[in-house]
Amino acid sequence: CARCSSPLSIPEDAGPFELLGLEPAARVDAGALRRRLLRFGRLVHPDYFGSAPPEVRALAERASARLNAAHETLSDERARLDWLVGWLGGPG
Repeated sequence: CARCSSPLSIPEDAGPFELLGLEPAARVDAGALRRRLLRFGRLVHPDYFGSAPPEVRALAERASARLNAAHETLSDERARLDWLVGWLGGPG
């Protein structure tokens, strides 16, 4: 965060919708999804923590990778729907 110069911690059990601050839904506004990725990405991008201790840089790298994976899942209709079906208890 800007106040403590540390990347935001992301809960291990957070799903892609939660990571990007969206309600689970079959349809997602691509523009809004991209804006959220950019907004949240600035909080965890490893480039902002280049001079930080190694453990902080590692945290930023993991958080950034998870955020990018969430965006990839939600921006792909099939992946998004597969994730939703599994989240709702269906076959996954």
